[in-house]
Amino acid sequence: MNENFIGGREILILDTNVLVQDPFFIEKLHDKVIIILSVVIGELDKLKSYELGGEKAKNARTASSLINDYRKAGNLSEGVMTQNGSVLLYSADTFEVKSKKVIRLNSRSDEEIIKAVIYYTDKYPKNKVKLLSYDVNVEIQAAGLGLEVADYDLSNNHELLHDLVYGELPQITYIDISADLNDHIYSGKKAVHVFPFEEMNKDFGLKDVYPNQCFVLRSGKNLIPMVYDLEKNGFIRIPFLNYEKNSRKEVFAPKNIEQLFAYHFLKDPKCLVVSIGGGPGTGKNFVSLMAGLEQLSRNFSDRMVATSEEETLFYEQILVYRPNVEIGQPMGFLPGDVNEKFSPFTRPIEDNLKLLSRLNNSFLKEFKDEKSILTALANGDFLLIEPVNFMQGRTICGKYILIDEFQNLTPEDTEIVVTRPGERSKLVINGDLFQVYNSQLNIRHNGFSHYVKIMAGMPGFAHVTLRTPERSQISKMYMEAKQKQNLLQR
Repeated sequence: MNENFIGGREILILDTNVLVQDPFFIEKLHDKVIIILSVVIGELDKLKSYELGGEKAKNARTASSLINDYRKAGNLSEGVMTQNGSVLLYSADTFEVKSKKVIRLNSRSDEEIIKAVIYYTDKYPKNKVKLLSYDVNVEIQAAGLGLEVADYDLSNNHELLHDLVYGELPQITYIDISADLNDHIYSGKKAVHVFPFEEMNKDFGLKDVYPNQCFVLRSGKNLIPMVYDLEKNGFIRIPFLNYEKNSRKEVFAPKNIEQLFAYHFLKDPKCLVVSIGGGPGTGKNFVSLMAGLEQLSRNFSDRMVATSEEETLFYEQILVYRPNVEIGQPMGFLPGDVNEKFSPFTRPIEDNLKLLSRLNNSFLKEFKDEKSILTALANGDFLLIEPVNFMQGRTICGKYILIDEFQNLTPEDTEIVVTRPGERSKLVINGDLFQVYNSQLNIRHNGFSHYVKIMAGMPGFAHVTLRTPERSQISKMYMEAKQKQNLLQR
């Protein structure tokens, strides 16, 4: 251990259950010494396959992956600085302590944790040494031994977790501007307009800008969404006008500014690959399917409403691919052919299609009364849904390709999948890093985050993270509740 790291910092010994409840807990602590014992790593290893696909297993894998990231950054036995200014330390020691009081717990690992607290309390009498546990009996035994037990908030601060996870991916940049610049931007026609980078950057002071980076300029309550266009070396203003709910021509009205950006990229023929992240109910599939259907050729083309001065690329068919990863316990053998076996995984797509058919001016109105709108579209050769395994070896040209639940693909699978699109195709990937149900993966180690990090900054690629649940008041209530208290499985 590097004694210089200790200083006057508070020393915290973590029980395994803390990391199982909140795998990012160590990144929320500031200016502490966080000690992870070998018995804790052993317990995380046992839990990683607990209830295949369960929350405990996912959190155990995520916590191990995060600790391993710090291992790669330095020597954990000496101490490694976390991104929030604490010191993370791994200890493989067996602690022999002299105590006249009895330590009696059924779990050997719990006894080792309490012994570690005694050891560090004796070794660093000038520092505060605390036990952090979510086990009541461990806390009682520790308090009975005269040890300090920390009361801490395990509330699952969803916004902080959101930033920890999605913060590594390209984000929307908000910039406060003067009233004069606001007036200058709106002095031209109310349409998509390009503002030269050099001219605008005098006010922005940006150092690095990547292709298709999203900006929102704020002047009082006025918001101006803009996208950096590499080819034109300027900022393109994305108008709200065409997407207003009271517009008689438009079928779809984005419900927030993130959906507006996503919809823009999905309709932009220069964006060959679009990734959309976000939690449940934020509209990833809804917006993706909407934009895809608008760009279908043949029967749908005469219903198109131009939303851009640039020519729109039409696609021959929408292909939707989903990994067949089950939530919770496996259902076992399903009878029938491949379509019947895969049908449980296609229902989220059909739900969104039914919602789309009910919109005003919807081009799916003729299918609204169909018993299965998905079957009707498939029979018309407009739409095809298949397991993602079926992409292997294909060259797919002229199609709008949507891969849903991309976070449940492994990074190794990613290359096989994303190299399938051929000429005149567009690739759209959707993912929710908080819903990783593949037992091999976790929040940081999965196909979605792997692919987006590789592609970030590439011309022809765009990423948007949707943050606001728009599915219903019920989903909004749940996400708000998650910000106030910990709802992870215990």
